[in-house]
Amino acid sequence: MREQRDRRQLQRVFTNITQAEVDSGFHPTRVPSRTGWVTVGNSAYIPLEVLLQLVTLLTNKNRLAGDEPFKVFNQAMSGRVREGSGGPTTRVALGSPAGQACTTMGGGFGDVVVNVATADVSALYQPGPGTGWATIAQADHSVLSATLQLVNTLFQKGVLAGSEPYDVFNNAAAFGVR
Repeated sequence: MREQRDRRQLQRVFTNITQAEVDSGFHPTRVPSRTGWVTVGNSAYIPLEVLLQLVTLLTNKNRLAGDEPFKVFNQAMSGRVREGSGGPTTRVALGSPAGQACTTMGGGFGDVVVNVATADVSALYQPGPGTGWATIAQADHSVLSATLQLVNTLFQKGVLAGSEPYDVFNNAAAFGVR
């Protein structure tokens, strides 16, 4: 078992956990008294499955309608992916305002810049709402950590309730790839 923490120590992500360790210590599906843990598989496609669970849940709750659920995936292909000067972080363009172009580095909504040097973060991209850029670590668990933040925000705002935040992750492990 390997533990990884983000730099703010707000999230804990354990990788390479055996099923015995999950069953004896984490109890991700125990109800009614939740332990707070969720479980997902280790496959490369798991973050996509988690996102699919979240999009489906939001669609079933009428928070996404019409072709919006499909746009989540289809429009992801319209962003540009670029290479930075070499570094440990990735920049994603949310836009300023969100959904629009960024105000620095010529970013358009949905763009991704990988391998950005630490010195370039504040000097060139200036991440935040004013520029439209956000930062994410380049680690295997980063997309799951970002999704965890989104699910928590949706729960705090009352969009998700009850077991729904847990189900987004736990149900993703139930799907398979064909």
